[in-house]
Amino acid sequence: NIDQKLLTDIQSIQWMKSTNSLLISSDSETSEEIISLIQTVDIPQKQVFIEVLVVETNIKNGLEFGVNWSIGSKNHPEEKFPLVKGLDLSVIGDIILHKGFSFHSLSALVSALEQDKDTQIVLNQKIITQDNQNSKIFVGDTIPFAGSKTEITGSNMQTTSNIEYKDIGVSLSITPLIGEEDVITLDISEEITEATPNFFPDSHGIQGIQTTKTNMVTKAHVPDQHFLILTGMVRNKNSKEKSQIPCLGGIPWIGGLFGKRQTMQEKRHITIFVRPQIVKHVKQFKSYFDQELNRILPKDSLELQK
Repeated sequence: NIDQKLLTDIQSIQWMKSTNSLLISSDSETSEEIISLIQTVDIPQKQVFIEVLVVETNIKNGLEFGVNWSIGSKNHPEEKFPLVKGLDLSVIGDIILHKGFSFHSLSALVSALEQDKDTQIVLNQKIITQDNQNSKIFVGDTIPFAGSKTEITGSNMQTTSNIEYKDIGVSLSITPLIGEEDVITLDISEEITEATPNFFPDSHGIQGIQTTKTNMVTKAHVPDQHFLILTGMVRNKNSKEKSQIPCLGGIPWIGGLFGKRQTMQEKRHITIFVRPQIVKHVKQFKSYFDQELNRILPKDSLELQK
């Protein structure tokens, strides 16, 4: 509690909105007490740098992801957590395992996955947010479609339909909360929506849109600079393939008689990687920037920047 005498000794106090500062009139002793008090309460809120990677792959590749604790780690050394087939599993570690290789950063994993034709990177996002503040991300398209329909009967026959919009893509909501011993509580909500190729009319003739959706909501405690892997989400994905007899299949009008089209359905495995890191000083921002430059730009471009 603030000393009552301290309040009475303050002659005047004014908040300067433009500079976010206080203008205080008092004697020197009281001013020193006020400065000491402000220094204890005017502390910048901590921030968290969060890396999120969402990948989609076939079932076989999805089961080859795992995490491990590095040698000398204070948390469960020598303990390994591979992803187990058929289980919805959330695992934590400081090393990612994939196809016999170890990865200490998501950037290194992304570089490896870019060479994997069976794996698609759905989302690769990096955000900085304040402690206990929600951040939302959406990557995709907003698709218009005919919504509700109104019919006016009588002498003037009139039909109107409203245009509605639906977000199709990847949406992510994440809130970090820093706790004791730099353990971060992550409140995560993720959703992937995809429009099917076919629009369908309802009984009133309205053109609707059909979508598929995969979503996940969870809360987990993750140590600073450790990986959280969320898995177990599987969705069906349709793709169309065309095969034909060489030369004959390309003949106009009758080429269709010498080939066939078919719709293939494949089960796809969704894996989410999250790595939070507490930002303890401003110099870390430059470190994050340099890491991204090293991953994106070729070495000769980096030499020119120096």
